[in-house]
Amino acid sequence: MGVRQAVTMAAGAISALAFSGMLGAPVLAQTAPASETTATDYCPLHVRVYALPGLADELAFTVWSDDVAGAASGSITAYVNGGRYTIPFKDLTAVDERDGKSLPKPIVVKFDAPAQFESAYVGSLEGGDCAVHAPFVRKPLMTAGLIEDTKVFVFPDRAKDWPAFLAQSAAMTPLPAPAPVPEEKLTCAKPNVDASTANYVPPVYPDKSKLDFNGDIIVKLALANDGKVDAMRIDHPLSDKAFELAAAVTVGKSKFAPQIYRCKPVTTDYYLAVKFSPYETEQRNQDFRPATGGQMGPGGHI
Repeated sequence: MGVRQAVTMAAGAISALAFSGMLGAPVLAQTAPASETTATDYCPLHVRVYALPGLADELAFTVWSDDVAGAASGSITAYVNGGRYTIPFKDLTAVDERDGKSLPKPIVVKFDAPAQFESAYVGSLEGGDCAVHAPFVRKPLMTAGLIEDTKVFVFPDRAKDWPAFLAQSAAMTPLPAPAPVPEEKLTCAKPNVDASTANYVPPVYPDKSKLDFNGDIIVKLALANDGKVDAMRIDHPLSDKAFELAAAVTVGKSKFAPQIYRCKPVTTDYYLAVKFSPYETEQRNQDFRPATGGQMGPGGHI
């Protein structure tokens, strides 16, 4: 049994694929052969980290799901103040990032000095260790929302939840940081590089479509550590499935570069913005990056 299948969720064991509602497995099979890196190699959870006002030596960690919400037990690997920390969690609710009604419960950790945060990821789940997946590599969030890029209609706008999240975090007794392991010395020139679209193939506008659609279809991809697509999902489908199939063909024909984390390629989530316009012959896309370890670009990155 793969690690991701060992996760205990309220809705039952998580599926073997990265995302439920995967669009057109036959289309992917035809256009993007499966990578040797299987979806069960990594844990389907990712971390977000928050700075707490007035508490420089504390950080709040939350765990989010790629698919279904539920309880999970395991540990977070965090690089802080030049050391590697293993932060355990038990029966912590992993919130589905698409669910705007649920508030994640934080793990508040107190360090021995002001926290100089580097990165974090889910390092293990009950049942085994996890390969690095979608690490959180950025400054801790301090914005008026649990997800930073609320202007992008991928995630719900959680700005209204920020006061409640801060109050919940402040009311918790912080866990003392465990003893760290000295951080490994990184020797490469660029240890952390976002995933990217190496070669984007624009979609073909469906000729027989009854829908006069002008806009983007946002596709969430699970990228293997060699840049190949393991799975995909469209969270906001259109009534005309011809556009979704055209977007899937674009995914299959395009090429992606994997995320580099601490000098090594890792699996990640990547949002691809596939632009359709009946008035333009040249398709253009814009990069943006939501606040998880994943990414979005032309054709995108979560």
